Amino acid sequence: MVATPKFIPGLNIAVDYYDITVNGVIVSLTAQNIVNACYDQPTLSNPFCGLFSRVRTGIGPLGETAGQIQGNTLISAPFNFAKRVRRGVDFQLDYARNLGNDFSVKGNLIYTHSFKVSNYENPTLPDFENRVLGELGDPTNEFRVSMDVSKGPFTFGWEVHYIGSMWINAYEDFNALQDRLPQDADYATSSQYPAVFYHDFRFEWDMEKSGTLKNLKFYAGVDNLFNVIPPFGQTGTGERVAGGGTGSPIYSVRGRQFYAGVRAKF
Repeated sequence: MVATPKFIPGLNIAVDYYDITVNGVIVSLTAQNIVNACYDQPTLSNPFCGLFSRVRTGIGPLGETAGQIQGNTLISAPFNFAKRVRRGVDFQLDYARNLGNDFSVKGNLIYTHSFKVSNYENPTLPDFENRVLGELGDPTNEFRVSMDVSKGPFTFGWEVHYIGSMWINAYEDFNALQDRLPQDADYATSSQYPAVFYHDFRFEWDMEKSGTLKNLKFYAGVDNLFNVIPPFGQTGTGERVAGGGTGSPIYSVRGRQFYAGVRAKF
């Protein structure tokens, strides 16, 4: 749906609902994803457990102790999931208005709400759900709001980025799913990463508009003004992978950052 209401000039609204199921999707799994999937299934007789071996007793050939995965036995290759399901809504609002006297405002909101993010990993049990929604890297709610206010040659900008709370470990550790009881409810003292806000501010001076210098703009600003760092020791580095992954890159890798510069046209 797209709407441009006449009673609010300059406003545009777009809403997109999506409901996607991909059957037989091929994914690339990390070694940790494979091991996790093996033990997340109802029984150990599943395709994932057959991709590695553990040392049963004594010391393994590479010095592994009993219970550890035997070196060079884990096979990390493309794997067929039964299906993958994604369902949610994206909302975007844009507003731009010249209010006269060389004064204008411009704003933007992008909001995403997910209803379902789940993998059905075992082709032999195609209805066995691994819920990803709400785990690290896949918050239920996330939005960005930006606003620019301009007066003559000067523009002041502000942006806020919100990332909703997410579970410390697997969703199934703390919640019942498909008539299954929570698997590890006392996994951690705190069950969720807290929601975070990032605030960015910037200033721009169009020197040509002020009659100072032609084709030159000066800008300066600060990102992550309140020096928000990834919670609970997350580094903000790593990769999101097809089967889940750490998800920590969703957080800003740096704290407060200052910058300044000029733009020139020749």
